[in-house]
Amino acid sequence: MYSVALMENLREAAHSIYEEYLSEKAGPRLKLEDTIVKRLLFRIRTEPPDPEWFGEVQTAVFDKLEVKKMHFAFFQYVGEDGSFK
Repeated sequence: MYSVALMENLREAAHSIYEEYLSEKAGPRLKLEDTIVKRLLFRIRTEPPDPEWFGEVQTAVFDKLEVKKMHFAFFQYVGEDGSFK
């Protein structure tokens, strides 16, 4: 099993990532569903370090990027007047 010091270092690193990118104070902030961000923070504070802590956040970010990618691709084929090129 991991030492207490190592587990605290992992928890601190995870919390630092949260603070830098997901917290209200982050700038720029990744804007994700509030429940996803709160669930992550709860896990960081209460659970032993786990590689899956950021899994839900990773999926949400990926989904958001895919939507933006599809949105951008759509507008590549639409003219200024709304007709398809």
